[in-house]
Amino acid sequence: MESRLNDLEMRIAYQDQIIEDLNKVVIELRREVERLNRRVEESENQEDALNLKDLAQEVPPPHY
Repeated sequence: MESRLNDLEMRIAYQDQIIEDLNKVVIELRREVERLNRRVEESENQEDALNLKDLAQEVPPPHY
């Protein structure tokens, strides 16, 4: 009975460590996703700004 209890305690300790490690990975991945989302947003904003400049500088065709 004591051996079985020790085995269960070891399993729980091992599972607790795995859960903690996985939690750290999830937190790290969330930070990375947030960072990448910010970069995508910045790129989209830059693209929008470039498109607006291009349209403003574009010369209308001669038939206008």
